[in-house]
Amino acid sequence: MKSYSAANLLGKEMQPQHIAERLANLFSFAFNKEAEIELAVEVPQSVYLRTRLMCEFIETNYELSVSVGEFVSALFIDFIQRNMKKHNPKKVCDELTKYVNPMESLEINDPMNNKIYLVKKKEHSTYIVGFSLDKVNIRRGEMILAEIDELTGNYYTVEELISRLWNNFIKGFSEGSNEKAIEKIFKMISTHLK
Repeated sequence: MKSYSAANLLGKEMQPQHIAERLANLFSFAFNKEAEIELAVEVPQSVYLRTRLMCEFIETNYELSVSVGEFVSALFIDFIQRNMKKHNPKKVCDELTKYVNPMESLEINDPMNNKIYLVKKKEHSTYIVGFSLDKVNIRRGEMILAEIDELTGNYYTVEELISRLWNNFIKGFSEGSNEKAIEKIFKMISTHLK
C-alpha cells in the first residue's frame, strides 16, 4: 500500500500481519488516539502571511488567540468531517484540483477609472509550516486519499491535501468567494479545536 502521509498510519495498519500482532496494534492505536504527529506543509509565502493576518484579525476582533497551526487544523478537520458525513469523491477531486494551475497574471480592477489592469505575477516563494495533528484525523485523511487514488488514479498525500485546502481557502478569500471567511474560520476553530 502507498504511503498517504509522512506518518503512514493507514499503511502500517494495513500491513499483512499475524492476527495477534494486528490486534495488539489495533489496541495500541485505540488507546493512543489522542497522540499527535508533526506534519510539514509547504504553501506559498503569501498564503502563509495572509493566514497570519487573519489569525491576528481574529485575535484582535474576537479576542480568541489562534495560531496558524490551529487555523490550518480547523480547515483540515472541517474537510474530514464533511467527507465522513457525505460521500462525494467528485467533490473531493474538485477541491483538490481547484487552484492547481497557477495564474500567470493578476487582474486588478480600478472601478474609479473603469479599467482592468493585468499584472504579470512573479514566481512565489514557498514557506514550510510544521504543526501537529491528531493521529485519528491524519488516518481519516489517508483513508479518503486512498479511496480517491483507487477510484481515479490520482495520488495525494495528507500534506498535499492540507496545502491545497489551505491555498484554496485563502485564494477563495482573496477572490471574494469566502466573503464570510473570518466568521467561517472562527466557527470552525470554535467547533473543532476549542
